[in-house]
Amino acid sequence: MSKITFFILFSILCIGQIFAQYTSIPDSCFESILVSQNIDSDNTVNGQVLTSDIDTITTLDISSDFHTCQVNDITGIEDFNLLEILFVNDANLSSIDMSSNLQLKRLYCKNNDITQLNVTQNSLLERLDCRDNVINTIDVTQNLNLKRLNVRNNNLSNLNVNSNIQLEVLHCEVNQLSTIDVSQNDNLFLLGLHTNQILDLNLTPLIHLIYLSMINNLVSQLNTDSNTQLQRLRFSENQITNIDLTNNPQLNWLWCQDNNLTELDLSQNPLLDILNCSNNQLAALNVQNGANSLLTGTYLNAPFGYEDRFMADGNANLSCILVD
Repeated sequence: MSKITFFILFSILCIGQIFAQYTSIPDSCFESILVSQNIDSDNTVNGQVLTSDIDTITTLDISSDFHTCQVNDITGIEDFNLLEILFVNDANLSSIDMSSNLQLKRLYCKNNDITQLNVTQNSLLERLDCRDNVINTIDVTQNLNLKRLNVRNNNLSNLNVNSNIQLEVLHCEVNQLSTIDVSQNDNLFLLGLHTNQILDLNLTPLIHLIYLSMINNLVSQLNTDSNTQLQRLRFSENQITNIDLTNNPQLNWLWCQDNNLTELDLSQNPLLDILNCSNNQLAALNVQNGANSLLTGTYLNAPFGYEDRFMADGNANLSCILVD
């Protein structure tokens, strides 16, 4: 009986091995990370992993900043059927296709060499951070649940976010955008646009906007009347000649240096504690807001070091400043 029992058990084991499903993992670094995280159950870098080892994983971090090697290829990621969160930062990827990962909610892939990123099938995606790559185009029109998008420092000349009505945070600094339509994104509270080629910007629908940075663009007019919650505004290095900030009582940081402003009235901004309006054409500056003590001293403006809270130099026509 013992021989028969052994034969039956051996046969079952062999049949199980024959019919076990494997997923190919050609990138040795990718697989070594799976081994180190006790995901690859055979504990061997052999170019494959049992599909049953990975098809229930919901969170995966294969970022190179936490490991000794760089991932060059994430082939095999398609069998992580329940994957919701993926970190693959600081790797050496040129493309990412997440079309098979239908449960994906968060993707972090900053600081790679990515030129192509496919997230069109990821309808549940809520956060996407693909900054510091070389992406020319990206389609997020199908990501209706997207709340945070960071495409900073890429090669984008166009970005369509009209479908992303849930969007709360948008970073698209250091690209080649000449225009951006945020008229459908009335949930935005943070918008980063600096170092682009934007000519015009309509902020009227953004009633929840708290932070706006649009340094180094080509904007000549800016209307913030409807942005009554605005706290930090940075539009240095543009071509703006005038701006009305009387409807922004929550404003506490204002960088507007290197424009063409001829006058600036900040008498209705009693929370203002940082102001830089240097290098304009100012002939009139009113900071009589009842709280000038907030504008004294210095603050740490990382990574530039300590700077004065009040700076108005470089305005040759400014002979008098109204103060408390």
